[in-house]
Amino acid sequence: EAAHDWLWFVDADEWISEKTGRVVNDLLRTRGNDFDAITIPFKSYLCGQWMQHCGWWPGYTGPRVLRRGHFRFSERVHGGVELRGREMILPADPTIGVDHYSYHSLHHYLEKSNRYTDQEAVYLAEEGNAWDWEESVRAFVRELWRVYDRKKGCEDGALGWMLSWLSAQYQWLSRTKIYQRDPTLPADVPADRDRVPN
Repeated sequence: EAAHDWLWFVDADEWISEKTGRVVNDLLRTRGNDFDAITIPFKSYLCGQWMQHCGWWPGYTGPRVLRRGHFRFSERVHGGVELRGREMILPADPTIGVDHYSYHSLHHYLEKSNRYTDQEAVYLAEEGNAWDWEESVRAFVRELWRVYDRKKGCEDGALGWMLSWLSAQYQWLSRTKIYQRDPTLPADVPADRDRVPN
């Protein structure tokens, strides 16, 4: 029912500052013919702390300011927008970042993660992935070190360490839940700890 050519999609757990609003409106007025979408950096919070590392900053989630007729939403949860047109990406400037209060507590994170990994397991299975305990472990380890080491989660302190483990657990659960979808699958498991990759 929106009446205008430009649409700005905002989730209930996001907050846009007056400055960000001015920046976007000025761009639309002065350069609106040069692009069909604007992508804005996101400042995501865990337990009230802005996570400046862990791959969460600048946290671009894809275009959110969109010209009518140049996009469609993916049917996949968190699949984002499929853009048909030109995209402008705003710089990683914290003063214009959208505040994203994604998880109020660890309990909140786990609650949402359980729902999301259920759906992720469906997608993985539909893509032809079978349950494989070794791949589940490898995915866990890859994600732990991607977030904590390569994405400098260590610089976010205790919450950076916790988020790194939670992100790794997300990968493990998504793959492990493939088995839950079909418990008739062969239940190959490690015979002893020596078979578990380090």
